[in-house]
Amino acid sequence: KQNKKYFFIDVIPAFLIMIINFLRRRNILIANPWKYLEVIGSFDLIHVHVFPVSFSGMVPPVLISNAGLSKDFLIFVKKFSRFRARITEQLEALLCFLFNMQETSIRFDKAKKIMVFSEKLRSLYLNRGADPKKVQVIPIGINSPKEKSIDKSNIQEVVIGFIAKDFEAKGGLYLLEAYKQLKKELDNIKLVIVGSDPILSELEMKEFNIDWQGLIPRSEVKKIIGNFDIFAYPTLADGFPLVVLEALSLGVPVLVSDFFALPEMIGYGEVGEVTSLRDVESIKQALNKMLDPAYLFVMKKKAKTFFKDNYDINIVNKKLEKIYGECINSND
Repeated sequence: KQNKKYFFIDVIPAFLIMIINFLRRRNILIANPWKYLEVIGSFDLIHVHVFPVSFSGMVPPVLISNAGLSKDFLIFVKKFSRFRARITEQLEALLCFLFNMQETSIRFDKAKKIMVFSEKLRSLYLNRGADPKKVQVIPIGINSPKEKSIDKSNIQEVVIGFIAKDFEAKGGLYLLEAYKQLKKELDNIKLVIVGSDPILSELEMKEFNIDWQGLIPRSEVKKIIGNFDIFAYPTLADGFPLVVLEALSLGVPVLVSDFFALPEMIGYGEVGEVTSLRDVESIKQALNKMLDPAYLFVMKKKAKTFFKDNYDINIVNKKLEKIYGECINSND
Protein backbone atom coordinates (compact mmCIF):
# COMPACT_ATOMS: atom_id res chain seq x y z
CA LYS A 1 0.00 0.00 0.00
CA GLN A 2 2.80 2.40 0.89
CA ASN A 3 4.49 1.80 -2.48
CA LYS A 4 1.25 2.42 -4.36
CA LYS A 5 0.67 5.63 -2.43
CA TYR A 6 4.21 6.80 -3.24
CA PHE A 7 3.65 5.94 -6.91
CA PHE A 8 0.42 7.90 -7.25
CA ILE A 9 1.42 10.87 -5.10
CA ASP A 10 4.98 11.41 -6.28
CA VAL A 11 6.03 9.38 -9.31
CA ILE A 12 3.10 10.02 -11.65
CA PRO A 13 2.99 13.81 -11.07
CA ALA A 14 6.77 13.97 -11.47
CA PHE A 15 6.54 12.09 -14.77
CA LEU A 16 3.76 14.35 -16.02
CA ILE A 17 5.71 17.48 -15.10
CA MET A 18 8.73 16.07 -16.96
CA ILE A 19 6.52 15.80 -20.06
CA ILE A 20 5.19 19.34 -19.52
CA ASN A 21 8.74 20.73 -19.28
CA PHE A 22 9.65 18.90 -22.47
CA LEU A 23 6.70 20.60 -24.21
CA ARG A 24 7.90 23.96 -22.87
CA ARG A 25 11.32 23.48 -24.42
CA ARG A 26 9.60 22.70 -27.74
CA ASN A 27 7.54 25.93 -27.61
CA ILE A 28 4.31 23.95 -27.37
CA LEU A 29 3.59 25.42 -23.93
CA ILE A 30 4.52 28.73 -22.31
CA ALA A 31 8.22 28.64 -21.47
CA ASN A 32 8.04 29.85 -17.84
CA PRO A 33 8.79 26.88 -15.55
CA TRP A 34 6.51 26.05 -12.63
CA LYS A 35 7.76 26.63 -9.10
CA TYR A 36 6.68 24.35 -6.24
CA LEU A 37 7.47 25.91 -2.87
CA GLU A 38 6.79 24.77 0.67
CA VAL A 39 6.43 27.63 3.14
CA ILE A 40 8.65 26.89 6.15
CA GLY A 41 8.75 29.45 8.90
CA SER A 42 6.73 32.60 9.40
CA PHE A 43 6.09 35.08 6.58
CA ASP A 44 3.68 37.99 6.47
CA LEU A 45 3.54 38.20 2.67
CA ILE A 46 4.85 36.51 -0.47
CA HIS A 47 5.45 38.62 -3.61
CA VAL A 48 5.54 36.59 -6.82
CA HIS A 49 6.67 38.15 -10.09
CA VAL A 50 5.96 36.37 -13.41
CA PHE A 51 6.58 32.71 -12.48
CA PRO A 52 3.70 30.21 -12.04
CA VAL A 53 3.75 28.92 -8.47
CA SER A 54 2.10 26.47 -6.11
CA PHE A 55 2.57 26.80 -2.36
CA SER A 56 2.13 24.31 0.45
CA GLY A 57 2.37 24.79 4.20
CA MET A 58 1.14 27.86 6.09
CA VAL A 59 0.69 30.19 3.12
CA PRO A 60 0.50 33.93 3.93
CA PRO A 61 -1.17 36.46 1.61
CA VAL A 62 0.26 36.35 -1.93
CA LEU A 63 0.77 39.40 -4.14
CA ILE A 64 1.56 38.91 -7.81
CA SER A 65 3.12 41.45 -10.15
CA ASN A 66 3.43 41.56 -13.90
CA ALA A 67 4.44 43.73 -16.88
CA GLY A 68 2.46 41.95 -19.59
CA LEU A 69 0.27 38.99 -20.51
CA SER A 70 1.72 35.60 -21.37
CA LYS A 71 -0.36 35.62 -24.56
CA ASP A 72 1.25 38.84 -25.74
CA PHE A 73 4.70 37.43 -25.06
CA LEU A 74 3.87 34.47 -27.29
CA ILE A 75 2.55 36.70 -30.08
CA PHE A 76 5.08 39.53 -30.10
CA VAL A 77 8.26 37.83 -28.87
CA LYS A 78 7.88 34.16 -29.77
CA LYS A 79 6.06 35.08 -33.01
CA PHE A 80 3.10 32.75 -32.46
CA SER A 81 -0.03 33.36 -34.51
CA ARG A 82 -2.90 34.78 -32.45
CA PHE A 83 -4.79 31.51 -32.85
CA ARG A 84 -1.81 29.43 -31.71
CA ALA A 85 -1.18 31.78 -28.76
CA ARG A 86 -4.81 31.51 -27.66
CA ILE A 87 -4.74 27.70 -27.82
CA THR A 88 -1.41 27.59 -25.96
CA GLU A 89 -2.72 29.86 -23.23
CA GLN A 90 -5.92 27.82 -22.84
CA LEU A 91 -3.89 24.63 -22.56
CA GLU A 92 -1.67 26.28 -19.94
CA ALA A 93 -4.77 27.40 -18.02
CA LEU A 94 -6.10 23.82 -18.01
CA LEU A 95 -2.79 22.46 -16.71
CA CYS A 96 -2.66 25.16 -14.03
CA PHE A 97 -6.15 24.11 -12.90
CA LEU A 98 -5.26 20.40 -12.83
CA PHE A 99 -2.03 20.95 -10.90
CA ASN A 100 -3.37 23.78 -8.71
CA MET A 101 -0.90 26.37 -10.05
CA GLN A 102 -1.27 30.13 -9.95
CA GLU A 103 -0.07 31.86 -13.14
CA THR A 104 0.33 35.62 -13.09
CA SER A 105 -1.78 36.37 -16.15
CA ILE A 106 -3.89 33.22 -16.58
CA ARG A 107 -4.94 31.88 -13.16
CA PHE A 108 -4.66 34.43 -10.38
CA ASP A 109 -7.79 33.87 -8.28
CA LYS A 110 -5.89 33.19 -5.04
CA ALA A 111 -3.80 36.35 -5.16
CA LYS A 112 -4.62 38.89 -2.48
CA LYS A 113 -3.48 41.75 -4.73
CA ILE A 114 -2.36 42.09 -8.35
CA MET A 115 0.29 44.70 -9.02
CA VAL A 116 0.62 45.80 -12.63
CA PHE A 117 3.06 48.30 -14.11
CA SER A 118 0.60 50.18 -16.32
CA GLU A 119 -3.05 51.23 -16.68
CA LYS A 120 -3.05 49.43 -20.01
CA LEU A 121 -2.29 46.12 -18.31
CA ARG A 122 -4.81 46.81 -15.56
CA SER A 123 -7.56 47.10 -18.18
CA LEU A 124 -6.53 43.74 -19.65
CA TYR A 125 -6.73 42.08 -16.23
CA LEU A 126 -10.19 43.51 -15.67
CA ASN A 127 -11.24 42.12 -19.05
CA ARG A 128 -10.08 38.74 -17.77
CA GLY A 129 -12.37 38.93 -14.78
CA ALA A 130 -10.00 40.24 -12.12
CA ASP A 131 -11.57 42.06 -9.16
CA PRO A 132 -11.05 45.82 -9.74
CA LYS A 133 -10.34 46.25 -6.01
CA LYS A 134 -7.43 43.81 -6.26
CA VAL A 135 -5.63 45.28 -9.28
CA GLN A 136 -3.40 48.28 -8.62
CA VAL A 137 -0.99 50.14 -10.91
CA ILE A 138 2.52 50.59 -9.51
CA PRO A 139 5.20 51.21 -12.14
CA ILE A 140 8.82 50.18 -11.92
CA GLY A 141 10.94 52.58 -9.90
CA ILE A 142 14.65 53.33 -10.24
CA ASN A 143 17.13 55.49 -8.39
CA SER A 144 17.65 59.05 -9.48
CA PRO A 145 20.90 59.05 -11.45
CA LYS A 146 24.32 60.09 -10.27
CA GLU A 147 25.20 60.73 -13.90
CA LYS A 148 24.15 64.05 -15.38
CA SER A 149 23.13 64.84 -18.91
CA ILE A 150 25.54 67.11 -20.72
CA ASP A 151 24.52 70.76 -20.66
CA LYS A 152 23.91 71.82 -24.25
CA SER A 153 22.56 75.33 -24.01
CA ASN A 154 23.72 75.99 -27.55
CA ILE A 155 23.23 72.72 -29.39
CA GLN A 156 25.44 72.52 -32.45
CA GLU A 157 24.69 68.87 -33.20
CA VAL A 158 21.60 67.04 -31.95
CA VAL A 159 22.41 63.50 -30.82
CA ILE A 160 19.69 60.90 -31.29
CA GLY A 161 20.31 57.75 -29.28
CA PHE A 162 19.07 54.17 -29.58
CA ILE A 163 19.96 51.31 -27.19
CA ALA A 164 18.92 47.67 -27.66
CA LYS A 165 20.44 44.20 -27.85
CA ASP A 166 17.89 43.13 -30.44
CA PHE A 167 18.15 45.87 -33.06
CA GLU A 168 15.24 44.72 -35.21
CA ALA A 169 12.81 43.78 -32.40
CA LYS A 170 13.15 47.24 -30.84
CA GLY A 171 12.36 49.02 -34.09
CA GLY A 172 15.93 49.79 -35.11
CA LEU A 173 15.38 49.26 -38.83
CA TYR A 174 12.52 51.77 -38.93
CA LEU A 175 14.46 54.33 -36.90
CA LEU A 176 17.53 53.91 -39.11
CA GLU A 177 15.56 54.53 -42.29
CA ALA A 178 13.78 57.56 -40.82
CA TYR A 179 17.10 59.00 -39.65
CA LYS A 180 18.79 58.46 -43.02
CA GLN A 181 15.96 60.33 -44.74
CA LEU A 182 16.26 63.19 -42.26
CA LYS A 183 20.04 63.31 -42.58
CA LYS A 184 19.70 64.03 -46.30
CA GLU A 185 17.76 67.17 -45.34
CA LEU A 186 19.64 68.22 -42.18
CA ASP A 187 23.32 68.51 -41.37
CA ASN A 188 23.40 68.96 -37.60
CA ILE A 189 22.18 65.53 -36.43
CA LYS A 190 23.96 62.40 -35.31
CA LEU A 191 22.68 58.89 -34.53
CA VAL A 192 24.29 56.78 -31.79
CA ILE A 193 23.32 53.10 -31.75
CA VAL A 194 24.37 50.95 -28.79
CA GLY A 195 24.03 47.28 -27.92
CA SER A 196 24.07 45.50 -31.28
CA ASP A 197 26.43 44.72 -34.13
CA PRO A 198 26.49 47.19 -37.06
CA ILE A 199 24.57 46.30 -40.21
CA LEU A 200 26.08 49.21 -42.17
CA SER A 201 29.53 49.55 -43.66
CA GLU A 202 32.08 51.97 -42.23
CA LEU A 203 31.57 54.13 -45.30
CA GLU A 204 27.79 54.34 -44.80
CA MET A 205 28.15 55.15 -41.12
CA LYS A 206 30.57 57.95 -41.93
CA GLU A 207 28.30 59.27 -44.68
CA PHE A 208 25.29 59.46 -42.36
CA ASN A 209 27.19 60.43 -39.19
CA ILE A 210 26.31 57.27 -37.28
CA ASP A 211 28.27 56.03 -34.26
CA TRP A 212 27.43 52.33 -33.92
CA GLN A 213 28.69 50.73 -30.71
CA GLY A 214 28.34 47.12 -29.63
CA LEU A 215 27.17 45.65 -26.35
CA ILE A 216 28.19 47.62 -23.28
CA PRO A 217 28.00 46.79 -19.55
CA ARG A 218 24.64 47.61 -17.96
CA SER A 219 26.43 49.97 -15.58
CA GLU A 220 27.53 52.13 -18.54
CA VAL A 221 24.06 52.66 -20.01
CA LYS A 222 23.20 55.82 -18.08
CA LYS A 223 26.54 57.38 -18.93
CA ILE A 224 25.81 56.82 -22.61
CA ILE A 225 22.24 58.14 -22.36
CA GLY A 226 23.54 61.28 -20.68
CA ASN A 227 25.12 62.25 -24.01
CA PHE A 228 21.82 62.02 -25.90
CA ASP A 229 19.50 64.90 -26.73
CA ILE A 230 16.75 62.50 -27.84
CA PHE A 231 16.23 58.85 -26.99
CA ALA A 232 14.46 57.00 -29.81
CA TYR A 233 12.81 53.68 -28.95
CA PRO A 234 10.19 52.73 -31.57
CA THR A 235 10.02 49.16 -30.28
CA LEU A 236 7.92 46.46 -31.91
CA ALA A 237 7.34 44.62 -28.62
CA ASP A 238 8.04 45.39 -24.97
CA GLY A 239 6.56 45.46 -21.49
CA PHE A 240 7.83 48.32 -19.34
CA PRO A 241 11.45 48.90 -20.44
CA LEU A 242 13.92 50.28 -17.89
CA VAL A 243 15.89 52.11 -20.55
CA VAL A 244 12.99 54.52 -21.12
CA LEU A 245 12.91 55.35 -17.41
CA GLU A 246 16.67 55.85 -17.41
CA ALA A 247 16.42 58.32 -20.27
CA LEU A 248 13.69 60.31 -18.52
CA SER A 249 15.69 60.36 -15.29
CA LEU A 250 18.48 62.15 -17.16
CA GLY A 251 16.14 64.68 -18.71
CA VAL A 252 16.18 63.12 -22.17
CA PRO A 253 12.86 63.29 -24.06
CA VAL A 254 11.81 59.95 -25.53
CA LEU A 255 10.31 58.84 -28.83
CA VAL A 256 8.33 55.59 -28.48
CA SER A 257 6.07 53.48 -30.65
CA ASP A 258 2.38 53.13 -29.80
CA PHE A 259 2.91 49.54 -28.60
CA PHE A 260 1.15 48.48 -25.39
CA ALA A 261 2.17 50.67 -22.39
CA LEU A 262 4.95 52.66 -24.11
CA PRO A 263 2.78 55.77 -24.73
CA GLU A 264 1.67 55.66 -21.10
CA MET A 265 5.30 55.60 -19.94
CA ILE A 266 5.91 59.06 -21.41
CA GLY A 267 2.57 60.51 -20.38
CA TYR A 268 1.04 59.99 -23.84
CA GLY A 269 3.42 62.55 -25.31
CA GLU A 270 3.93 64.76 -22.27
CA VAL A 271 7.69 64.15 -22.30
CA GLY A 272 8.27 62.92 -25.84
CA GLU A 273 6.54 61.72 -28.97
CA VAL A 274 4.45 58.64 -29.80
CA THR A 275 4.81 57.16 -33.28
CA SER A 276 2.86 54.55 -35.19
CA LEU A 277 4.21 51.02 -35.08
CA ARG A 278 6.49 50.11 -38.02
CA ASP A 279 5.95 53.53 -39.62
CA VAL A 280 9.07 55.23 -40.97
CA GLU A 281 7.24 58.42 -41.93
CA SER A 282 5.70 58.73 -38.47
CA ILE A 283 9.13 58.36 -36.85
CA LYS A 284 10.66 60.87 -39.25
CA GLN A 285 7.98 63.48 -38.51
CA ALA A 286 8.31 62.98 -34.75
CA LEU A 287 12.09 63.31 -34.86
CA ASN A 288 11.83 66.43 -36.99
CA LYS A 289 9.57 67.97 -34.36
CA MET A 290 11.90 66.95 -31.53
CA LEU A 291 14.95 68.47 -33.22
CA ASP A 292 13.64 71.97 -32.65
CA PRO A 293 15.90 73.63 -30.00
CA ALA A 294 12.91 75.25 -28.29
CA TYR A 295 11.22 71.83 -28.02
CA LEU A 296 14.32 70.24 -26.53
CA PHE A 297 14.80 73.07 -24.02
CA VAL A 298 11.28 72.61 -22.63
CA MET A 299 11.13 68.82 -22.84
CA LYS A 300 14.43 68.19 -21.08
CA LYS A 301 13.18 69.98 -17.99
CA LYS A 302 9.78 68.31 -18.16
CA ALA A 303 11.33 64.85 -18.52
CA LYS A 304 13.24 65.13 -15.23
CA THR A 305 10.18 66.38 -13.38
CA PHE A 306 7.99 63.67 -14.89
CA PHE A 307 10.49 61.03 -13.78
CA LYS A 308 10.70 62.34 -10.21
CA ASP A 309 6.91 62.45 -9.91
CA ASN A 310 6.29 58.96 -11.30
CA TYR A 311 9.32 56.67 -11.35
CA ASP A 312 11.74 57.76 -8.64
CA ILE A 313 12.40 54.78 -6.37
CA ASN A 314 11.28 56.66 -3.25
CA ILE A 315 7.90 57.45 -4.79
CA VAL A 316 7.41 53.85 -5.95
CA ASN A 317 8.55 52.37 -2.62
CA LYS A 318 5.84 54.30 -0.79
CA LYS A 319 3.25 52.76 -3.11
CA LEU A 320 4.77 49.31 -2.56
CA GLU A 321 4.66 49.77 1.19
CA LYS A 322 1.01 50.70 0.96
CA ILE A 323 -0.03 47.70 -1.14
CA TYR A 324 2.01 45.34 1.06
CA GLY A 325 0.22 46.72 4.11
CA GLU A 326 -3.16 46.25 2.44
CA CYS A 327 -2.32 42.61 1.69
CA ILE A 328 -1.15 41.87 5.22
CA ASN A 329 -4.00 43.65 7.00
CA SER A 330 -6.80 42.47 4.72
CA ASN A 331 -9.46 40.28 6.28
CA ASP A 332 -10.77 38.95 2.94
